[in-house]
Amino acid sequence: MILYFTKSIFYYELHILPIYLIIRFIFLSLNKKKINIKREIILLVFVFIVIMILSQTIICEFYIDNGIHIKSGIHNNNFIPFKIFYDSYVSHIKYGNYVYFTISLLGNIILFIPIGFLLPMIYDIKGKYVILIGCLFSSFIELFQLVLPRWTDIDDVLLNTFGVLIGYLLYKLYVKIYNRIKSK
Repeated sequence: MILYFTKSIFYYELHILPIYLIIRFIFLSLNKKKINIKREIILLVFVFIVIMILSQTIICEFYIDNGIHIKSGIHNNNFIPFKIFYDSYVSHIKYGNYVYFTISLLGNIILFIPIGFLLPMIYDIKGKYVILIGCLFSSFIELFQLVLPRWTDIDDVLLNTFGVLIGYLLYKLYVKIYNRIKSK
């Protein structure tokens, strides 16, 4: 399963990142401002993360195997908040199946931590705006999945937003430590 996700992510990164780099190069060439290399690297990592998230939530609907696209997934909806905890326990953890729990619960949180960490590094936004942007990004994904043969789940929005919050708190800790080290 990890190999499938890695292969799928790599496939999309390999096709989309070069396009991003070309567009970014053209934009920077036309802008003629001094290029901030640190910011450009952070922006590239951010774009990499966004492509990774989209490749696993929206465009991964098609499994890539030797150039063959196979449609996968089911269309199902959950609009009951925190249902994942009940489902995880009753259907999976109780019987020793921790894979579903790990992917559904922790995966949704971990996947969005970089969003909360990188957004304030790239743009001058803080606190509730970082959380709001992360929540809107997650909501966009879930709403878009309504038209795909995918599972649309309010718990994904809640868990993704929690991941953004954790990422933002880690960013705040990073800034605090960085400033303390810099002032010495």
